[in-house]
Amino acid sequence: MSLLDLNLADVEDLHAVSDGEYLLTLINCEIALSKSGNEQIIATLRIDKDPNSKDIKYYMGLPLDSDDEKQSSDKKRRIKKFMDRLKIDYTADLKSGIGHQAWALLEAQDDEQWGPQNRIRRFI
Repeated sequence: MSLLDLNLADVEDLHAVSDGEYLLTLINCEIALSKSGNEQIIATLRIDKDPNSKDIKYYMGLPLDSDDEKQSSDKKRRIKKFMDRLKIDYTADLKSGIGHQAWALLEAQDDEQWGPQNRIRRFI
């Protein structure tokens, strides 16, 4: 008898899914600093119907005072598209979108540090 009465032999490792369209659920959304020290939104999304798939991190940089008009607009467009696809009210707290769902086209990538990962190519 082990200390824990759990069957751990059948637990699967987390994996990346193959390229394709998937329904995603927002499970967390927060503002944090990027590696370069700039504020960004980090959304964590879960792939529905695959409990053993890795969660997906989706990063959206916030406009900086040093951005030119195009850079600022591009960052705002990325955030707007994200909020539109997940049906998050622009005036609401980002955490209000937790539990909202959207379809996305995913691609598998091999990351040197983290191994196989999924990346959102675009929301659909």
